[in-house]
Parts: sequence; structure tokens; C-alpha cells
Amino acid sequence: MGGTYILVPDRKIQQWKPSNPIGYAAWFDKRSHCLTEAFTAKRVEPLPPNEPVPSKAPLRRVVQLLKRHRDVVFQDDEDAPRSIVLTTLAAQHYDGQRCITDALVSVLDKIMLSIASTPGRLAIPNPANPAEQFCEAWAHNPAAYHKFVEFLYALQQRGRKLLGQTGLTNIAQSLNSLFGESVTTKAIEAYTDRMHHERTHQQIHFRTSGVGLTTATAGTSPIPKNTFYGQ
Repeated sequence: MGGTYILVPDRKIQQWKPSNPIGYAAWFDKRSHCLTEAFTAKRVEPLPPNEPVPSKAPLRRVVQLLKRHRDVVFQDDEDAPRSIVLTTLAAQHYDGQRCITDALVSVLDKIMLSIASTPGRLAIPNPANPAEQFCEAWAHNPAAYHKFVEFLYALQQRGRKLLGQTGLTNIAQSLNSLFGESVTTKAIEAYTDRMHHERTHQQIHFRTSGVGLTTATAGTSPIPKNTFYGQ
């Protein structure tokens, strides 16, 4: 072994196997920050100076949501997909979306497309050590692979349905069934706090063309602050 490669024990086969956790961490970090390059290439106008930068890259949030939904669905099932599998697939298929929901649905769409176009089982090698397969257990347990595919397909469909829902109550109910109460509570609180902050600072605008709300950009009219006493 050399560089950042190390040997790790494999309890099932009672052998030491080469791995590269440091290299993998560097690869994932690079993928999680592809947002800047990908988004800048697609956008002509710079980001508004008052637009906050997320404290955690969208890709990391997507991975958290995938693992959280995995825990909700599988609970104590030994066939639950490994975290490293979900993390690797999410990073491979992330295209730099800034919106977490867009990133999640896009990642799921691309994973399902990859599954559909792959004969047999999907192969998931370690990007930092191609000789290491993260999914080798599926060869001995085809049922686990089928559960994995069904899990992703169901989440893809429910995620797309969620994007089309309106009303905070309906959205909260869907989030709760997908990710549990604690995640839903944090998401709703963060959303309401952000909307209150942006409205207070007149950062939410009506589009002058088309329909909908947006943040402060050219060609929009600000929504006046709500003082709750008619002025």
C-alpha cells in the first residue's frame, strides 16, 4: 500500500482488504463543492450580495435525507443499503443544484436511469480505490439488491409528488412520512424563519412577468412588510 491507501479488516471473509478512506473523503468533498463551478457556468448574473450561503453543501443534505429515509423504511432490517453506497451514488450523480429538493430528485432520477441501463446489478466501486466494491454483498444476497432498487424507486416517486404539493400542512405531512417528525419540524421551522426574515428585509418580490415569488432581482416589485395594523 502507498499514499493514502490502508488495509482494513473484512470480518465476513476474515481477511485484510485495501481501502482509501482519506482519498474517498477528498473525492466527496470535491463533489460536494462542484456547486460553484456548475452553477456559475449556467448563470450569467452573479448571486445577489444579500443571498445567504447555505451552512452545509446541498449534496451533504441530500446524503443525510437518503440515509434518514433509509432508516425510516428499513429500521432494523439487515438488508438496508449501506451508508457508503448511498453517499457514493449521491455524489456521483449530483450536478451542483443549489436547491436541496431539486438536488435530491435529480440524484434519484439519475440513479434510477443508471440502474435501468445497467445489465444485472449496479456496480459501485470506491472512486478513490476502484478495486474496492461497496456493493459486493449483493452478489450473495440478491434480495437485498431488489429491496435497494424498490427503496430508491419509491422515494423517487414520492419525492416528485412532494414537489407538486401545495399548502404547508400537506407538505409537512409528506415530509413526516418520508423522514420522520424531527427532520420535518426542523425543515418547517427553517422555512418559516427564512420567509419571515426575507419578508422583513423586503427580499421577497413579485415577478413583473409571469407568476410567483422570488428573491430580490431586477424586474421585480417588493412585497411590503406586514405590520399587522393595516399600514
